[in-house]
Amino acid sequence: MKLAGNEAFVLNSIANLYFALFEFILGIFVILLKGNSIDVGVTYAIYNISWFIASPLSGFLVDKNHIRSLLYFGVIVLSVGLFGIGFTTSIAEIYYSAFMMGTGASFISVGVLVHVGAEGGSQDASLYGKLMLYGIIGSGVGGFIGFVSLLISQLTDLYIISIKAIFLIFGVITLWGIYLVYRLPHISLGTIKESRQRNSFREIAGILASVMLLGLGQGITYPMMVPYVEARFHATPFELLLVYIPAGIGWFFASRNSGRIINKYGESRKIFFVTMTSAVIAILLPFAPDLILLSILWGIEAVGLALWTILVQQRISKKMPSRVWGTSYGFMNGLYYLLYAAGSLSGGRTFYYLGPMITFWSAAVIFALVPLPININHRKATVS
Repeated sequence: MKLAGNEAFVLNSIANLYFALFEFILGIFVILLKGNSIDVGVTYAIYNISWFIASPLSGFLVDKNHIRSLLYFGVIVLSVGLFGIGFTTSIAEIYYSAFMMGTGASFISVGVLVHVGAEGGSQDASLYGKLMLYGIIGSGVGGFIGFVSLLISQLTDLYIISIKAIFLIFGVITLWGIYLVYRLPHISLGTIKESRQRNSFREIAGILASVMLLGLGQGITYPMMVPYVEARFHATPFELLLVYIPAGIGWFFASRNSGRIINKYGESRKIFFVTMTSAVIAILLPFAPDLILLSILWGIEAVGLALWTILVQQRISKKMPSRVWGTSYGFMNGLYYLLYAAGSLSGGRTFYYLGPMITFWSAAVIFALVPLPININHRKATVS
């Protein structure tokens, strides 16, 4: 992995080191500490609420050209949160650590999104695809570390110790981000060549509404996969890790091909059907007869959601002036994670009281609605 000129992308890899495992292993950890699906939902809700609180602040600092300071602080806070999970002894301590992790990660996310936009992402969606690709590579490295650790725990039955060791390793590696921030090239937002496309409040509101629906649907679905798989298939933590691999492949495939697809179809109505596959898959999830088919379905679902995520990331830099990119990305991330938190809380209670079918089907309805706010405004713009 070439470092020179890729510092922002490699930093995104470091910031996402924990993410692939975080989607399920923190839920496992809560259950191992005698928690239930409601506790799992609260954990992910706290993590996402921290994004909602920190993202607008980080966006404001970026617009004031404090990107480097923001990224330094983000790396340190994220490392503290990861170390906190490694030394935790209770569910309450997991809550505190999850808040720190979300705060640090949100600072890094806004900083690198703006940096990529400044380096040409507003004109070329493939750079946002590259940013996500590097994030997936980081998640893959973290997944491999988790794979080895959970394989050992599968043989020794030391699951809690293995999970703590994983997060301690992540905390140490994340500190490398301090060096990456030091090497990051300086950018000045006031000198960036911007898209000449006209934008309106209606268009920006449509993008943010779509992001909110995306966060709500994913918040309902993703955290509840752990209690669902554990309850129905009695899977071990190692087997749960294997279930997540196709989803990672789906995100990898989408990010590798996103530039070509979005640059070609980003302004076409054809692109608005990509989340429909995710809606259909969410309907099918409760009927998967085994772990293999369940993991394949989840991998297919990930493709549409990943493409849509990259689409809205580029649209922000494409539609908004660079002087407010930080604030725009801050609000985008904040609203996404606020609705993800709401989805986690409601999904945890729906799963606990009504079961997985109602939980996943409600997410399917939301995934089907994700493109609607942008599609309506796109059609109005085309007519006018």
